[in-house]
Amino acid sequence: MAGALSVLAVATAALTRERRRASRVARAKSIVRRGVRVLLAVDIGSSSVRCSAYTVGSPPVLVPGCAVQLKHAIVKEDGTANAEQVISLVDDAVDKCFGELRAREVAHAVIAVGFACFGMNLVGVNASGKPCTPVFTYAGSSGTSCGPSPSPPPPAGGGSSKDSPAGDCSGEEDVVRRLRKSLERMGRGGKGGLEEARRRTGARTHVSYAPAQLLRWLQEPTTAGTVATPTRERVKKGDSNQRRLRSPQRSYVKVWQTLPSLIAARWCCLRSAPVSYSEASWTGMLDLRKLEWDTPTLSVLREAGFDCSALPRLADIGDLQAGASGATLKRWPELDGASIRLGLGDGAAACLGSGCDETSRKIAVTIGTSAAARVVLRMEGKEPAPAAARVAVGASTVGVDEAVPADDALCHVPRGLWCYRVDRHRAVLGGALTDGGSVFEWLRSTLALAPGEDMAGVMEEAERMPPASHGLTVLPFFSGERSPGYNDDATACIFGLRRSTTRPQLVRAGLESVCLRLAAIVDLMKDLTDGGSMKGSSSSEHEPEASSAGALVRDHEDAEVVTSGNAFAASPFWRKMLADSLGRTVRASGATEETSLGVAVILSSLESEALRQASAVPGSLLEAGPAAAGEAWSSSQEMRTAPALTAVHTPDDASFRAYREAGLAQHRAYRAVFGDASGRPAPPRQAHRDKK
Repeated sequence: MAGALSVLAVATAALTRERRRASRVARAKSIVRRGVRVLLAVDIGSSSVRCSAYTVGSPPVLVPGCAVQLKHAIVKEDGTANAEQVISLVDDAVDKCFGELRAREVAHAVIAVGFACFGMNLVGVNASGKPCTPVFTYAGSSGTSCGPSPSPPPPAGGGSSKDSPAGDCSGEEDVVRRLRKSLERMGRGGKGGLEEARRRTGARTHVSYAPAQLLRWLQEPTTAGTVATPTRERVKKGDSNQRRLRSPQRSYVKVWQTLPSLIAARWCCLRSAPVSYSEASWTGMLDLRKLEWDTPTLSVLREAGFDCSALPRLADIGDLQAGASGATLKRWPELDGASIRLGLGDGAAACLGSGCDETSRKIAVTIGTSAAARVVLRMEGKEPAPAAARVAVGASTVGVDEAVPADDALCHVPRGLWCYRVDRHRAVLGGALTDGGSVFEWLRSTLALAPGEDMAGVMEEAERMPPASHGLTVLPFFSGERSPGYNDDATACIFGLRRSTTRPQLVRAGLESVCLRLAAIVDLMKDLTDGGSMKGSSSSEHEPEASSAGALVRDHEDAEVVTSGNAFAASPFWRKMLADSLGRTVRASGATEETSLGVAVILSSLESEALRQASAVPGSLLEAGPAAAGEAWSSSQEMRTAPALTAVHTPDDASFRAYREAGLAQHRAYRAVFGDASGRPAPPRQAHRDKK
């Protein structure tokens, strides 16, 4: 009898799964009958690759059952990755997604493919289009990439050991310091160049960006068994200094690509593809106003022996005028006639996918392994589109305004924040923490639980505690610091520990510390998000520049916060803590994959615009208007419809005051240990006088 019931249960479960699958297939098939077209969004993350299918709409809607995720661990401890492994993962994810689309008989409805990728990724490609360097990523600055050094600390005078041991970070710190000195000397009167570079590029001079990583790559020793060759610049000067020599591998680099551009070039059978303004800005080398590679930064790289002619062409996301061909069409014939678009920075995509575009009243805050707070802003004034950067194979120049804007003022980015491009007309401003959800993971793996105790019980007790009532102050720099201080030497610190300190108190203090750092970042954005003008900041840690023409602006006041990321999605407690720390209403995003959805939002807007332009051509079959092509096409304004929001958390006044005091305590602790954010050292401790 029991065996029969077991067989019946298995059969019932199988029948239920089949019915659910048939329902998904039926819903997907109805897409074609309604005239809807399908978009593929590829999201290349640092821990997984996703390929998702969406319909063009307002907002785009995920095709049922057509979201594929492949987890990976391809980013090495030194922060680099293997490009071929990434490409293989992307191909596998697209294969699986097309398999789902074919099962639903909608694969032929794909009209465009777009990409998002983790910020700051760059790989050297040879003349055959094959990667010949590792993929350099933002994670090259991670404190986890530099293990503890077995050697004694450097001398008190500041000298360094002649031979840096494995895992020592002194080499990359030296690279950053030399880069900063070189840029500083390029300012007016031989000083101030570092601040000018930050204003032009929107990025601090830091090892997480491309200039420092390329310089570090240039100074790496040559491969064993090969003969180093001098760079052209040094040969002309008659200098054979070994520090300026380059191994044959370096001379093989013909063009630098981002991962999305490399994949697009392969799919379209091009030698190389342009890099989008969005991805270029994440390298820290793009002049945000001119939309060109930053000239002073290139001068520093060229002096060090870098071949700047190998930098890729620049274009907007929708400017690649090429389609899939060759082996790509043999593998995915449904891509015949589909548009292949350039890459988008994942942070910008996450903002758009959360409904936090330039017309909204929202700040996007994300906590995954790391954490970030961002806001999308429109760029005032006429935007340049340099002809020299765009007249190339695969870069469109149709309808592009080549005029230089009347106002050539620099973008005024508050100190402590960064600014990157979304596209030609928009930018994303914000700050990032190297440690977000990783703080909780560290606590969970480090705390020794008592017999019979579990982490859920610890969390429940932490939730019952009043805000900032534990007497602890945490600086959560377990993997180093990015925004707002960018201190190269910052490490995690916990103040106020006593024998009576409990596990719940440590957990609560750790979670609060992340929220307090995010609050410091949001405070720096206050004048841009709430007032629409730049009149200064209430932050005592940083002071933004005064307003000028050409600054970033917002259209609304009283910006709300939209949260996303796995850590926030799993913890209403943490979201409420953020609301109390910010003193703002916090809403949880209703989207499941904000980054992929953001890519679909961009693709949907681009394809809708292309359809409207086609419908305006006299005699066109689409002349009757967008409705003739199906009810899915929407206007650009409709494309700004935000995804649904779920839980809402409102701040508590008493909790907000408690967290403000805790934030000040955290700020004082930071200054006491690391100095202020401008780089001035911590004040020396008073020596104890001998008692007489």
